[in-house]
Amino acid sequence: MSAPPIEIGPFDDAELSELVRMLAARKAAPAEDGETASMSLFLNAFLLACLGMHPDAVRAAAPFAAGIRRGFLREVRPDWGDGAMARYLAARPSDAARLEELRLLFLPLQAPGTVSLSSPEGIARSFEAAPHPPLPASPFAHVHPPAPRERTVAVARPFVPLIYGQVLAGRHGTAHLELRRTGGTDAAASDRALACLREAAREAQGGDGPFLAPTLRWSDFAASPAYANMMALGFSREEMLDALAPWELVDG
Repeated sequence: MSAPPIEIGPFDDAELSELVRMLAARKAAPAEDGETASMSLFLNAFLLACLGMHPDAVRAAAPFAAGIRRGFLREVRPDWGDGAMARYLAARPSDAARLEELRLLFLPLQAPGTVSLSSPEGIARSFEAAPHPPLPASPFAHVHPPAPRERTVAVARPFVPLIYGQVLAGRHGTAHLELRRTGGTDAAASDRALACLREAAREAQGGDGPFLAPTLRWSDFAASPAYANMMALGFSREEMLDALAPWELVDG
């Protein structure tokens, strides 16, 4: 018998906006060769759940919209990775089915008008960080079943650490770090949302590890991409501590 899903939340509107912002930063980040951030089923499912509870949260993705569009144009190339996205979209049975898939792939961006399917560039230009209900219907019920309480997301247990890892990658990427440092995020709401997701990931994983516990060893931080990115941006010690507010840094 499979373990029940983990119910994450409840989240308020500010926290949902910050979750969307961190995940948008992840999807907009430069990718390694063959990496397909937009194709991640569990990531888009979680984004869809957040936007379903707070559609205006899409506005938090505005600083990363261009990066998400660039990511799509990169990933849809037939020579990117094994050409999975290009084949996947080409195999849809109709333009309507292809459009439905594109609306999911581009999350958290949405298309306020007609989407041109004539070229990848035309598709990318159609999506922006402005709410446009209704959101696409989710084909991901088996991944994130409906939560029993309002303002929560029930996530299948194996996907919780993966989602947390993607949120961390977005939050600790250079674009989001700089945005937070310059006051472009709701830092307190971001910290609350991250701490909530961290506890869920810790429960799902059944143990502690770097960035999973409320305490974080300096040695683990120094070995992480977060440290490398903060150093690249010239963060002071005080700025590092602010960016790591959800953790208590300890010697070790």
